[in-house]
Amino acid sequence: MNLKIPILLAIALIMGGCGIMNGSQDKDTKSLTSSVQDYNGQGFVYRDGSKTTEIVAANKKEISESAKNYMKLNYNQDVNINNVVPALGAAVVHVSSKDKLEYFTSVIVSLDTNETPPKFSTTSQQYEVEKAIVSGLYHYSYAEEFKKVDSFAKEVTEKWDVVGLNEKAIEKTSSGGYVNPFYYISVSPNDFEDIYKKYMENPSMSLVDVRGLFEEKHINPEDLKLNISFRFFMSKKGAKADKKVADEIIQKLKSVTGFPVGSYAVFVYGNTIVNKDGMGEGSSIGTVPTVDDINIK
Repeated sequence: MNLKIPILLAIALIMGGCGIMNGSQDKDTKSLTSSVQDYNGQGFVYRDGSKTTEIVAANKKEISESAKNYMKLNYNQDVNINNVVPALGAAVVHVSSKDKLEYFTSVIVSLDTNETPPKFSTTSQQYEVEKAIVSGLYHYSYAEEFKKVDSFAKEVTEKWDVVGLNEKAIEKTSSGGYVNPFYYISVSPNDFEDIYKKYMENPSMSLVDVRGLFEEKHINPEDLKLNISFRFFMSKKGAKADKKVADEIIQKLKSVTGFPVGSYAVFVYGNTIVNKDGMGEGSSIGTVPTVDDINIK
């Protein structure tokens, strides 16, 4: 098939520089913002998505099915379709897991617009799905310990004037693994490739067996990339990120016990979300990645 844009180039253009919630700028889209309490993924875009809006809308059902089939055939994963976002010569389909693992990821459906109806070619960014699955596996394996992480996040919102991201915004914009309103888990695919392969060979393995795979690695967060990042937003509309709040949350985090092994970070944002990328407006205040992360062993 003679695609309008070579697949690998398309991925680089669409996904380059993406984070947990990716949204590249579209020159035709105004930079609108929302309060975090009101943000549900509205206005989320990828670069030059306006050029394929109509064709993506007209073929949304077929694009969604292509993404589902890709995940099933290549990863044996049943997924929910959360968002179909027009992009440069393609649609980025945001999906979430249906089964025991909880994670978000994305699939890229490139469009051959020289054909009528358009032909699809479906793929994913390198290691994107693998990272998401391992992230979900880690949360699944340490479910009891992560209940303590959840309790910590709840305590933070009760003591300080901060909130998390809406569930709907997470569904519409996330693609990086396990994500909830207050924190997300990111891993290095190279560091956990063996666990990923063993799980894919036997996806019906028990929680005990999956946990055993992680325990066998004797994870040291200083050596292996396994990040748990807290992300809070100031609750008062229009408020800017507060350094005092961030510092106090960091100090509280340093005193916790019983958390899963990992390198922990704290990011506190103001109340405003930039619609087009789903990110907090301006810089966050908190820990500096790789500089003062809090390693829990």
